[in-house]
Amino acid sequence: TGGLYYKWLFSETAEFRQDLLAESGGENTYLESVSAISAKLLGELALVASFTVKHNTDVPALLEKTDTYTALSLEYVF
Repeated sequence: TGGLYYKWLFSETAEFRQDLLAESGGENTYLESVSAISAKLLGELALVASFTVKHNTDVPALLEKTDTYTALSLEYVF
């Protein structure tokens, strides 16, 4: 199991985040990548747009090895 985390503050109110995760065991390797951009709206409230990729090397027949998700959410930091 291993992971990487990167954060870039490109202004006082906006940032880019990248999370990478890898897990390996037995015959399966799981990989996950989350890319996100957030922008402060008001106080501690931020709007976040993200794209997630999840990949398994060993899946049952007829299933995709890779799933992708796109999200738009509100984030409150306290």
